Amino acid sequence: METGSASFLRYSTSFIGRERESTELAKQISHNRFVGVTGPGGVGKTRLVAHLAPRLREQFEVLIAVDLVGVVTRSQFLVQVADAAGVRDADAATLGSLVDALQDREVLLLLDGCELLDGDCLLTVQDLLEGVASLSILATSRRAVHVDGGVVVALPPLNIPPTEFELPEAGMSAEEVAPYEAVELFIERARLVRPDFRLTSENALSVATLCRRLDGLPLALELGASWIRALSAGQIIDRMEKSVDFPRAGTRNVAPRHRTLSSMVAATFDLCSPEEQVLWARMTVFRESFDLTAVEAVCGGSPLHDTDLLDTIAALVDQSVVVVDDISGHSRYRLLRITREYGAGKLANPDEVRARHRDHFDRLMSEHVQRWPGPGQIRLLSQVRADYANIIAAIDWGLQQPDTVTASVRTAADLWCFWFATGRLTEGRSVLGRAASSPLLDATAVERVRALYFNAYLSVLQGEIRSARKLHDIASASHPEPASDLLCRGLHLQLDAMIRMGVGDDIDPVASLNQAIETFAQGEDSRAVVMYMDAIGVSVLLAALRGNSEYATELGSRGLATCDEHEDVLWRAYIEYSLGVDAWVQQSFNEARTRALAGLRASPDQLVVTHCIELLAWCASSQADFVLAARLFGAADRRWRQLGGYFSGFLGISENRDRCLAATRRGQTAEEFAAAYGSGDQLTVDAIAAETTRQGVGTAPAVRPEAADSPLTNREHEVALLVAQGLSNREIAEKLTISPRTAESHVDHILTKLDLPNRTQVVAWMLSWQRPGRTDTDVTANTVR
Repeated sequence: METGSASFLRYSTSFIGRERESTELAKQISHNRFVGVTGPGGVGKTRLVAHLAPRLREQFEVLIAVDLVGVVTRSQFLVQVADAAGVRDADAATLGSLVDALQDREVLLLLDGCELLDGDCLLTVQDLLEGVASLSILATSRRAVHVDGGVVVALPPLNIPPTEFELPEAGMSAEEVAPYEAVELFIERARLVRPDFRLTSENALSVATLCRRLDGLPLALELGASWIRALSAGQIIDRMEKSVDFPRAGTRNVAPRHRTLSSMVAATFDLCSPEEQVLWARMTVFRESFDLTAVEAVCGGSPLHDTDLLDTIAALVDQSVVVVDDISGHSRYRLLRITREYGAGKLANPDEVRARHRDHFDRLMSEHVQRWPGPGQIRLLSQVRADYANIIAAIDWGLQQPDTVTASVRTAADLWCFWFATGRLTEGRSVLGRAASSPLLDATAVERVRALYFNAYLSVLQGEIRSARKLHDIASASHPEPASDLLCRGLHLQLDAMIRMGVGDDIDPVASLNQAIETFAQGEDSRAVVMYMDAIGVSVLLAALRGNSEYATELGSRGLATCDEHEDVLWRAYIEYSLGVDAWVQQSFNEARTRALAGLRASPDQLVVTHCIELLAWCASSQADFVLAARLFGAADRRWRQLGGYFSGFLGISENRDRCLAATRRGQTAEEFAAAYGSGDQLTVDAIAAETTRQGVGTAPAVRPEAADSPLTNREHEVALLVAQGLSNREIAEKLTISPRTAESHVDHILTKLDLPNRTQVVAWMLSWQRPGRTDTDVTANTVR
């Protein structure tokens, strides 16, 4: 049975997504007598309840729907509920008469739009629940409605495609974009006004971007989709850039409160206290997500009290102004676009707040740089990724201020490691370009020269050798005496060598690389240590490509020892990759595959991951597994496009790649190659590792006697041997001249790779494992070779 004014339960359009939320909400209402659904305006609270209504009617005898939009006082509340419940003389309803009317039946009261209810109304809700034991209430509100014994469920926006960096234009397809709920809703509603509208490879990027810009809010998506009758998705985005109130309802058959997004946000702003309004406005300087530490550093100051900031944030969360995301057990906050843009218009003294924002993230990056080559490197990378949008915003604002421009350029140059590790090379070149060209910066400033050199470095990685040479020359001319800065001097030498490697210059780059290594070795700060490991990686690669295996092995061991000393993961993966190339050149394909897989599995660095996939493709081609080779080339090329270009590498790598690719094409028909290459486009890293591991089983490649067909690196084998001998972590550290923490880390990696429950099982594994030329007696040896 259903009574009351249930117009908000009736919709003529289809319901999209929300499977998880629907299940969770139905579960909550079956276990709790009061459930409040909260979320920002337009998130779809009412629509979700309407979607659930048929299922809820099966659980309750009576379902009473009450529209409380605009209701504020207790008397208004009683009249509205009594009228919906069919009480006679509803205008004179009292709590007692309402309790009597609801008794003796299993009743579900649906209260829609409770955000304006005052304290007396909430007490009345409490009294109803106490007076009618068979009553349950499901309420929607933009702010949290707290009732004793009740639960509050926060409704998030629809899921949206990832950011442009994670899903770049070059690799985007309609098939990848379509599964997201926000996209599905947008396409469905767009077809109502333009039946021939389809998601295609041509508009996939624009649609995905628009759904992100609209924050996945169903109302915003529906308003945006209504304009497809006159504009493309890209044009809608352009209009949004010019007007905070776009998209708006293009027809009059929409409720006034739903015709514009800003009208809903304005109503929420008016509900906030003066302190909440000030904090809301100040938080608009943040981009994407931010944490409590950032709020305390940036948003404090009169009229706000630092001790009350957390309480004020919590109040804004209750008002559905601030969204809370749980990232690895750590709460981060964010504002939806429309909320941020509305609040920005209320911000007093914006330059003062932006200056604090810039100072905070400059300090944060300075701390990160000093910790970069060390333990917790992967966690640190995640922290920079989380704050990345704010760091870039801080840099861009600082570049426009005479007193902060130098520090901002320095911060931009320090970000090169992040761009390098995450594959955001195009973005990095753009930011470094803006930094180096700032008119407020002295043309000969060391910070500017570093920015130019790092820009040249990223250009080399993208295969843009001409651009790299030009930037290198400008940096050299801008700083005629690079000897005054060790980092500039080393970068000058290393980049000179890398550019020559990129074009196959007649002048030997070995001398420049050796000088760069020795230059960086003289430095003591973290930047010099990172570049020292990097220069070794490049030098090992050059030696490998030239067939100088002895020197590559010697220098690689030196580099890996430095990585172990600093507990580095990222540059270790590059050196392992370079040693893998050396093994491939020597036709030791199993060792090459083992090193490539080690880099693939251990590093989050998208650049080295892609290089390792390339190397695995070479191994497959060299062993005549042309189908797998084609799949791996397809997987690698997809990632090169994501990194902003085509195959990235030096001339020697390009030549080897071309030969392997040509052999792969010759080894099958054009149709077979195309099918295999295309299927590689969707391969994940785990799938690649599984396929190439299977490829190594049963093959008989020409392997050097000393090559190890094992999942462990050379250093891990040394540690495993000492574990098998019964040495403790501290004894292993002393034996290998490494820190106890590094020894512990190696043991953890060994147990994980070998899937062993404890270190005592390492003995059995070592006894069962035999490298060519090694005997079981080596396990009980007293020395490590």
